[in-house]
Amino acid sequence: MNASSGQSRGQSNLYLIGYRASGKSTVAPLLAARLGFECIDTDRMIEAEIREPIADFFSRDGEAAFREIESRIVLQVSHKSDQVISLGGGSVLAIANQAAIRSSGKVVWLECSPAILAQRLTKDQAEGSPRPSLTGKGVTQEIELVLQQRVDVYRELSDLVVDAGSMTPDQIATKITSWWQSLPEKS
Repeated sequence: MNASSGQSRGQSNLYLIGYRASGKSTVAPLLAARLGFECIDTDRMIEAEIREPIADFFSRDGEAAFREIESRIVLQVSHKSDQVISLGGGSVLAIANQAAIRSSGKVVWLECSPAILAQRLTKDQAEGSPRPSLTGKGVTQEIELVLQQRVDVYRELSDLVVDAGSMTPDQIATKITSWWQSLPEKS
């Protein structure tokens, strides 16, 4: 395993955080390929476990049941290394998840404006990829409300903030790869 790919680092996971539709699931495989890491999407892991779309589970069983499964998945992936991990937007709210993430890697926040997020989420809905409502409000109002609750956590947890609304996924992956490779080696 070579040092330039980051694989000899003590904290060798790279977590992508941010609001839904910020580009985490799109950027993660690009980044993993560049770093020679495994690509992990915790939402896909949850869906494999529950055997249905998250939106269906969320609607039926509620947010608390979803967050319990999500926390178990976050803890599970934090015990491995050499991964680029795309986290669900709210997974960073649990203190235990924050500790697991912080102790096992570096964190990049893909930040987007509410307007861009609303545009992307509306497009997802129109293309048949609905995401569960977290507040029962309209898309833009929900984004603003939820971001008020999360932005401080995203800011506190992140080692790097990338403006994901003004760059292509490839540009984002290039920026993060360059930053990752500039980090000092861990022993």
